[in-house]
Amino acid sequence: WQEIQTAAESIPQDAKAGELLTVLKQGFSLMKKTGAKQKAVIFTESVETQKMLQNLLSDRYRTLAYNGSADYSVIRQFKEDGEVLISTDNGAKGFNLEEAAFIIHYDLPYNTLKLEQRIDRCHRLGQENDVLSVAFIDKNNFADVRKLELVNKRMLVTDGVFGITDDVLGGFTDDVKAAFPVIAQRLRPRAQIEQAYRHTLSTHEEDNRQTVSAAEDILFTTFTKELADKVKINPKYVNRRGQELNNDLWEITKWFFTRYNEKNDDCRFVIDEFNRTITATEYRELPVLFYYWTGSRNRPYRSQKMYGMAKDFKPKAGQITLSSIIGRGILHELECANEGVLTIPTVQAPCQIALYTVTLVSGSSRTEHAVLCGLTDSGKALDDAACRSIFDLPVESSTEDERRSPHWLKGTSRPHPLDRLVPSDKMMAEQLERLSPAQAEEMERMKQQVSADKAALSRELNTLDSQVQQAQAELEAVTGDRLKRLAAQKKINQLRQEYMKHQESQFFDAMRLDMELEEKMKSFADKEKLTARVQREFVVVIDKNAKENN
Repeated sequence: WQEIQTAAESIPQDAKAGELLTVLKQGFSLMKKTGAKQKAVIFTESVETQKMLQNLLSDRYRTLAYNGSADYSVIRQFKEDGEVLISTDNGAKGFNLEEAAFIIHYDLPYNTLKLEQRIDRCHRLGQENDVLSVAFIDKNNFADVRKLELVNKRMLVTDGVFGITDDVLGGFTDDVKAAFPVIAQRLRPRAQIEQAYRHTLSTHEEDNRQTVSAAEDILFTTFTKELADKVKINPKYVNRRGQELNNDLWEITKWFFTRYNEKNDDCRFVIDEFNRTITATEYRELPVLFYYWTGSRNRPYRSQKMYGMAKDFKPKAGQITLSSIIGRGILHELECANEGVLTIPTVQAPCQIALYTVTLVSGSSRTEHAVLCGLTDSGKALDDAACRSIFDLPVESSTEDERRSPHWLKGTSRPHPLDRLVPSDKMMAEQLERLSPAQAEEMERMKQQVSADKAALSRELNTLDSQVQQAQAELEAVTGDRLKRLAAQKKINQLRQEYMKHQESQFFDAMRLDMELEEKMKSFADKEKLTARVQREFVVVIDKNAKENN
């Protein structure tokens, strides 16, 4: 050890540290040419190396050090006016350092993902420059060579698995000064990067728009409510979808109050289309519009003097929204005829078409689907697409049955031949395909938790076993002193008894964990079991010629 210490102290200058000074000087000069800020992040593996470099660089640059403490002021200070941040790999977790475009791996980690994680601190959204990454490798140092070998092996393993698209190591050179002119040809000025970015956006604008549209459709038709609530939607989309829903709600609101005016004379509601308001007039007492469920009983809802759709409408109780009492009440009362007749001269064959609401329920997930099913007079079944194509044809005339009922009463109607055509089994199979990955993930999480609990039990047993082995070694080390040997033997016996108790307890605890897991998985499977409820909304008879008796 003394020889090693003497050899180390005889080295007048750290060659690696000297190369670092050269790289920083050349790199900062290159940052200035490309328009990037003079900021560099240096990663080390040990705190000792970090301290050594801080002493080396503090006289030349505004240097800061971070090694994973709870004091984040160092990171903030570097972002504001620091030039060099020396960090261990703890600094590569959770921080955005897009202010810097220059990264130096003073110590090379053998983990490829750690290497990419370091680079990703700077190469992320908000970065306006190409990021320069420099790694120090001494080909005469066996440790560096071994790390490089491990990095390359891990890159082969992770290629195509974690989506690594570029080599994180490459461009090796023995002459740092000669390498920078070559690097300068590859690093683009900020203006050129911005131009390329705009060109890429323009080129892929239509593809991006279609991708976003498809993702939004999937979100609102496939995701469960729990997943959808966790997804952040951009404000533009929310405003557009909100406006579409409000337009539909306004049309339904007008229908509700128009029908009230037709059926009642105790109050007249004036509809202002331009301002989207409803005003009660010609009344002695504001009427009861409907009954609504409070959670424990039905309660009468008495009309307000005025209603409105505007966001800032006052009073708040008169604002018409999907979640307000008036909005929910109107939707609850919405009704349509149970049957009707359409005369479509261009239809190929007379038929009947029914609209169904299929509600698929699985645990906390609930989705509703509107499905059309049809049957020609000759007995040919019509699927949803065929029915929709018929409804797209021009209609000559229409009549409907006078019997009307709201949606919530439709399930009480008598059976109809079209009911058997509803593809509820197929819809359930498709829904199960979407649900099964999430269910499998939850079950796997349950299994992993049990495995972790069992591992904790094994660690306790291993600890006791180690104590027994240590006590046995202490006994063997005692010679001549009979009392000490008796005390050591007594300790061993106690530890062995405790070990046997824990071993027996571990067996039963592991069995209990397995049984609890089985019960949890069974309960989860029963809870997530998919069911379908089919509700017929109306039936339409399609004919080529109008009939007088209709």
